[in-house]
Amino acid sequence: MKKLLISAALLLGSITGCTTEEQWSCVEDGTLMYSISESGKLGGAENGCSCEDMYNFEVKLYGINEVDTEHLNSTFGCNFPAE
Repeated sequence: MKKLLISAALLLGSITGCTTEEQWSCVEDGTLMYSISESGKLGGAENGCSCEDMYNFEVKLYGINEVDTEHLNSTFGCNFPAE
């Protein structure tokens, strides 16, 4: 059912021409995290990466005890519990 609703929304958007925003994908490249748009534009992680993506990336880089959830919350609007 969820796939059907998503397909219908995409079809409706393409018929009406309402979808003008580009889709962004999250990219992890070694010690870098960034986003790339469907047209090839590069952007910050906040464009295509979820809060969980950014948290998990920092865990891989720095370890579980070193992730600054306060920074993720204040900068990217994440909602991680206060430590």
